[in-house]
Amino acid sequence: MPTVEHVVRAVDGALKAIGFHRRGKSWTRRTGEFHHVVSLQVSKGGDSVTLNIGVFDRACDQLCWGEGERSISDVNCIFAEKIGYFAGRTDVWWKLDNGDTPAIVVNALQRQAIPVFERLTTREAVADALEQQPDFGSGYALPRIYLACLKALLGDRTEALRLLSDIETAGGEWAKRAADVEKRIGEA
Repeated sequence: MPTVEHVVRAVDGALKAIGFHRRGKSWTRRTGEFHHVVSLQVSKGGDSVTLNIGVFDRACDQLCWGEGERSISDVNCIFAEKIGYFAGRTDVWWKLDNGDTPAIVVNALQRQAIPVFERLTTREAVADALEQQPDFGSGYALPRIYLACLKALLGDRTEALRLLSDIETAGGEWAKRAADVEKRIGEA
């Protein structure tokens, strides 16, 4: 029966070959203005794993959150999804009681995650991917704030400010963050 460490070693071998570096159960690769991020998430019961896939953009992150450098991790990515999203499902977990799990995870990584990274190489592409997320228009405003940051970095201040104004008008917990970002965009 494979362990989490068996899966880590299998994923590490596949990702090292294409320029990723590992820290714990996370891998990153710098490519242009982005860092591609893969993290292995273990279930609460410790009996299954999934992969989180993301794109981190330092300039967008600083525009959104202000000064200081936050760590490059899947939770800080401007675009992040579980690998199951790219397979047409919302969530996929692999049981560790299957001896083939390390190979299955690597196969999913190569077939689903790597092609996503190959597509998400520009801010325009990441902005498009954000807008296509199933929950983009929902009450959770952070993806729309990230989109506003990307639009500002791409030179479309008008659209960036419109997105932020909509979030502020709706109120709620993200209204202050939207106002802070709007101020940073105005200062830029």
